[in-house]
Order: sequence, then structure tokens, then C-alpha cells
Amino acid sequence: MNKNTKLVAFDMDGTLIETKSSWATLNKEFGIDSSNMLKRYMNGEITDQEFVDYDIRNWNEKVENLNIEKINTVLDKVKIRNGAKELISEIKKMGIEPIIISGGITHLANRISKELGIDKYYANDLLEDENGNIYGKINLDSRDKGAVLRKILDENNIKESEVVAVGDEEVDIGMFEIAKISIAVNTKNSKVIEKATHHVKEENLLEILEYIGDRNE
Repeated sequence: MNKNTKLVAFDMDGTLIETKSSWATLNKEFGIDSSNMLKRYMNGEITDQEFVDYDIRNWNEKVENLNIEKINTVLDKVKIRNGAKELISEIKKMGIEPIIISGGITHLANRISKELGIDKYYANDLLEDENGNIYGKINLDSRDKGAVLRKILDENNIKESEVVAVGDEEVDIGMFEIAKISIAVNTKNSKVIEKATHHVKEENLLEILEYIGDRNE
């Protein structure tokens, strides 16, 4: 238990929501296999922008008259994980601020934030230009979430000992390395589990509450 927690930084994809990846959800819906590009991305061979551009090119080839409405309709079907609403409600009662730091898509992060009562989120944009062309705007490098969290701490005068990070994939390790308490959820990835201070195997997110704080003390 950490009585000094001021901030909980949540990954979104696979952590707060059931789908492991916003992008993979769209790829599956549109019949795209980007597994090879994912390997290249995780190996540092391509950037976030290059990865997103690749996906969008393939979507356009597979989907006639692709637009933001069609994309958002798919994302709106994504479900929140069990216990997420209750968890966010409880930590807010303790005076702790929850935020989302995600390499996922802003439209989804915005919806999830509103449904859960989270005020701040950081994610990447899928937009439509004046000609109706879809394009991606990268606001954060998914592999460098630690830099985003560090900037938030510095700007708000929050100490590492006052932060909890929650995630499920290797891209979340950067946050784990900053936060004094880090919680691996919904994952079997040994690298993620090894880097976390806690590993919660239960799928219900409310189970992690004991590692964040106690509103009764």
C-alpha cells in the first residue's frame, strides 16, 4: 500500500480496455496483417509515424471510401475492462489523479476517459484532411512513455515516490522505471512482469487497488 500516491498513470490498450491495441483492432476489422511491421517497430527499425502511415495505406486499399466515421464506429465497440470504473472511482475518492498515457488513438482515449471520469489523457491522433484523406498525427512515441510521464511529473512537481504506473506491454516499461510502484496487469509477458513491482493476475482491475492506497487511512 502507498499512502503517498498522488498520480496513477494508466496505459489504455490492454489495460483499461479489453483490446490489446487500438491499431490492431482496426487492422483486424479491415483485414490487414501488420505483424511484420510490428516486429520492425519493436526492434526500432521504423518510427510510430511510419507504422501508422503503413496501416492507413493498407486500410485505404481494403476499405472503399474510408473515413473517420467508419474508423470511429469500430473503436466505439471496444469495451472497458472489468473493474475499471470502480477502480477509477475509488482512487479519485482518495484524492489521487488518474491519467492515461497511450500509444493508442485519441478518439478512443477521449471516450474511455469520459466514461471512466479521467480528466487527462495523452494519445495519438487519426484525422481527416479537407479532402477527406485519413492521416495520423503522432503526439507521443509509444516506446518512450517514460519521457511523457517524466514531463508530467516535472510540470506538476510530483515525486517518483508519489506515482503508480499500470500497464501490460513492453512499451509501458519506461513508465515502470520512473514510478516507485508499477503494476503489470492482463499480461503474460515475462519482461513486463519482471520490471513491475507487482503483477496482478486477476482480470478485474479493482484488484490492484491495494497497491495504490487506502482511502480509509
